[in-house]
Amino acid sequence: MSSKYLKIGYWILWGVVVVICVHYIFFQMGSLGNKLDEINTLPTDIKVQELGLLAGSWTAWIMDFTGIMILIGAIVAIGMSLYQMAINAFQNKKSRKPLIFGLLGSIVIIVGCYLAAVMTTKQVPVIVGIDNIELTTVVRIEAGLFLTYTISVLTFFILIYGEVSKLWK
Repeated sequence: MSSKYLKIGYWILWGVVVVICVHYIFFQMGSLGNKLDEINTLPTDIKVQELGLLAGSWTAWIMDFTGIMILIGAIVAIGMSLYQMAINAFQNKKSRKPLIFGLLGSIVIIVGCYLAAVMTTKQVPVIVGIDNIELTTVVRIEAGLFLTYTISVLTFFILIYGEVSKLWK
């Protein structure tokens, strides 16, 4: 049943990518060439500014497209994983216990990293280019960093344990 939905989601995602690429090729590339021809006739100092504006708009469009595709892919991957976990938990009683321990462990790690960030962050650092930054924003950034570090270290130790435990069997 889930493979059917996976295939449907896969083809929908490909359809979105194809439509956006076709739109880009037929409607956007021509205007880019025309705009570059117009900019080429301008004086040098104005040309630099116009190229900066043009590059910014194209970069923004490409980054938006990339971000949207990554977001859709992440939502589909996480959604399918959660769906499969729920199906396994309802069908198999043995898979409920690891699922509950995994969820509780994740909550403990997230809360622990947030509390560590709250306890260690005392003042707002000076960041070049950012004028107004609040302490709560800094705490969230540090909590995300602590979470990244914690998960990275745990992953490293789990991989080492998995390889070493093979030697003991």
